[in-house]
Amino acid sequence: MFFNPDYFQSLALFWRSRGLRRGLLSTGLVMVNIALEQCANVHLYGFWPFSNHPFELNAVNNHYYDDLKAAWTVHFMPAEFDLLLRLHSQGVLRLHLGNC
Repeated sequence: MFFNPDYFQSLALFWRSRGLRRGLLSTGLVMVNIALEQCANVHLYGFWPFSNHPFELNAVNNHYYDDLKAAWTVHFMPAEFDLLLRLHSQGVLRLHLGNC
């Protein structure tokens, strides 16, 4: 059900109607939505779209599996992060920025 193309299209339209206008939805944001649909409490770790760690200021990669730096050609991660911050401030989910 979740990976049906109609689900992806509906999800994209939902977030576009709420201001997320640039780029394709990332796999991470899709998985956040699935968690929100299924779980009473959602805690997120590792969602940081910028090139430097928020506290240690060292360089960070976009993916855990490669050395690619942020390009934002497919996904516009800063806008997704802004969305996650808004959901955090509304109490919908809990966003953790420190180390796991």
